[in-house]
Amino acid sequence: MLARINVFIAVGVLVLTALFVAGRYLVVLPVSWFAPSLAPYVAGAVVLAVLMLTVDKLSVFQSRFEALAIAAAGRRPGPLGVAAHAAIGVSHLLLGYAGWQLLQHGPGASLPPFVLGAWLYAGGVVAALTDWRRRALDPAR
Repeated sequence: MLARINVFIAVGVLVLTALFVAGRYLVVLPVSWFAPSLAPYVAGAVVLAVLMLTVDKLSVFQSRFEALAIAAAGRRPGPLGVAAHAAIGVSHLLLGYAGWQLLQHGPGASLPPFVLGAWLYAGGVVAALTDWRRRALDPAR
């Protein structure tokens, strides 16, 4: 159960990050050029839309990948599954460190650990999905 929650958190962070960056640079930035007084209101609407879409995408992910990270009784996870959850665990730590850096030193200092964490989240989710697919196609393993 913990492995499954770990993957869902990683997918949620990836979806949230992707939608937030897209909203920031594709919606809020152009609005701030043409109507700077409307930018805070548009930014608030974008944040609400991003959160709503994240919850929606997570519910779709959860329903489609119901057996993700669930091993059969008596079976140990394979090396790919262990590597996936290790990458996601390190990403959780990097995200916490990036948040601490953001609070201590401002936005510029928090960018490198955040970007590295996002790449590790993506790699961990891809590895977890690959491991899940391998187990689904070959139940004897």
